[in-house]
Amino acid sequence: FLGHHVAIVPALRAALETDDVRYATLCEIGCGCGRALQHLAREFPTIPRIVGLDLCAEQTARNRERYAGERMEFEAGDGLAWIERHAEPGWVYFVYG
Repeated sequence: FLGHHVAIVPALRAALETDDVRYATLCEIGCGCGRALQHLAREFPTIPRIVGLDLCAEQTARNRERYAGERMEFEAGDGLAWIERHAEPGWVYFVYG
């Protein structure tokens, strides 16, 4: 599924490894079905919190069921508004595709 977007993984790894910051949360804005977020959660096991944001409440509910037991959480709503209310230092944001 990564296709030509596969470059995001090494690019993100390089960016995270060159910083002295310990990242607490990886947040995808517009996570859709959650596959890219799941892939990155597996690629970055030291980031303790993985959050997927999506406008579609139905898709968010499906993701919560599909990925139950994994260290991912999903929230429905406008990404920027959600981030303004919840963001803290040590977050990494990305958009896939």
